[in-house]
Order: sequence, then C-alpha cells, then structure tokens
Amino acid sequence: MIKVTTFYKFFFIPETRLENIQSLLKKEGHHLNIRGLILIGTEGINATVSGLSDKLEQYKTIMQTLFPQEELFYKDSLSETWNFKRLSVKIKPEIVSVGKPEILLHKQDTPQKNDTLSPEKWDREIENKSQVLDVRNNYETALGKFQEAQELDLDQFNEFP
Repeated sequence: MIKVTTFYKFFFIPETRLENIQSLLKKEGHHLNIRGLILIGTEGINATVSGLSDKLEQYKTIMQTLFPQEELFYKDSLSETWNFKRLSVKIKPEIVSVGKPEILLHKQDTPQKNDTLSPEKWDREIENKSQVLDVRNNYETALGKFQEAQELDLDQFNEFP
C-alpha cells in the first residue's frame, strides 16, 4: 500500500533559505522514492506527497528537522496505486493561491508564530459572540460548518480576498 499525506502551514521562511530547503527536499525525496508536489515560499509550506509507509515517515522526520519550531499536522490516507509520477518541489510566492501575493498570511519578516486560538480561547470567543467567517468554498460549507458562522458564498477560495 502507498501512503499519501497532505499538509500545509503558514509560517515565515526567510527567502535566503528557500533554495536550500528545495534542494534538500528534492534530494531526500528522490532517495526515499517520495512522489508528489511540495510548494514552499516565504509564507510557509503546502504539500501532498506519497510513498511507502516507512519511507514517508522518514520524510516527515526530515520535514520536522527542517522546521523544528513548527508543528506540522499531517492528514494521511492509503492508496493502492501511485497518485503521482514524480516529486516536484517548487518555490512559489503563495503556498495557497489567493491570487494576491501582497496579502500576507504570516507575520512578515519575523520568525514569530502567527496568533492561533486554543480550543478554550475559541470557546470563549464564541461565547462572547465573536463573528466567524467561513472562507471555505460552497461545496465544503455544504458538508458542515460552525453554528452561526457567516458563509461567504465562495465557489473557490481565491475569491476570498
């Protein structure tokens, strides 16, 4: 069985590190027979990759070594066939395309983490009647949403800006 994993994370990566990261991910990926697509940029990383289970776990360890301050969350699934022919690691201005690279989804030029809400803080915000905007597309919001979240009627995420 082939294991497929997907993940993304917004965090600052200095532009001066991108080519080195790209080179290392390609080299190690080829060595482990990892296939898929990895996008890296100053705003973070976005990837869908596949490989034999033990090899993919080794690749995840390499990712964590590259980004020790970041907690990467992987969504794994199994496939009976290879979903990708080869590994491609690309440097891009956006890791999740919104069509406007000037909109920064990370804190610019700083290694500090973005502000996130713990589950407890999230609950407090909801209790305080904070407005929740659901920026997922119509297909995704039809499958489920947070109670009282405002849907934005988007066909594609890149309509959000």
